[in-house]
Amino acid sequence: AASKSDETIAMLLDRVKAARRRVRESAVEFRFRALGHRAYSNLLAAHPSAEGSKMPYDAGTFLPAILVACCVEPSLTPAQVDQLLDKVSDGTARTLFAAALAVNEEPSPVPFS
Repeated sequence: AASKSDETIAMLLDRVKAARRRVRESAVEFRFRALGHRAYSNLLAAHPSAEGSKMPYDAGTFLPAILVACCVEPSLTPAQVDQLLDKVSDGTARTLFAAALAVNEEPSPVPFS
């Protein structure tokens, strides 16, 4: 016969499985495409950093703008990026920004021939 604690453990495991399933079902995959050198340079120039800043851009305006510019899936408007940044954690926002920057700043893995 199953003990009360065995039933409790089974119930908790079911709740964990259900929670994991809900997380998987609500996950959104983001895909980014590089803008190209000139478009990226122009975007940087449109969001200059404050005088004396060590950053090459104004993070408050440039980072949301780069999400709009190079996120191809899902396609995002400036208003949608604002809504997204209001809802996600700082860690998630930093991950999105890092991906958008990486696709534009890292060398292409495709060799020139």
